[in-house]
Amino acid sequence: MVKHSVRLAILDIWMDSMTGMELLAHLCARSPSTRVIFVTGHEDHAAETTVMQAGAFAFFLKPLDNARFLGAVQRALDQTSPEENSGSYAERPTLH
Repeated sequence: MVKHSVRLAILDIWMDSMTGMELLAHLCARSPSTRVIFVTGHEDHAAETTVMQAGAFAFFLKPLDNARFLGAVQRALDQTSPEENSGSYAERPTLH
């Protein structure tokens, strides 16, 4: 099985199997160079503050301002490279 590094993850606060906050914590621990952007339809300023303090790169409410969102995606990708994520893949779980 080929494993790949993750440069950018786009998450929601509420997901089926775990919360976005739980996945953010997992990514911060296992792949600290992965940038995480939250996109949600739930206006929750406490959640926004929490995820940003926990290491999220950006937080957006739906409906998206496409230019701002794509700008954040580009900045996030510009700040990381595949080489930064090149650790021991055997030590990292595969996320889907």
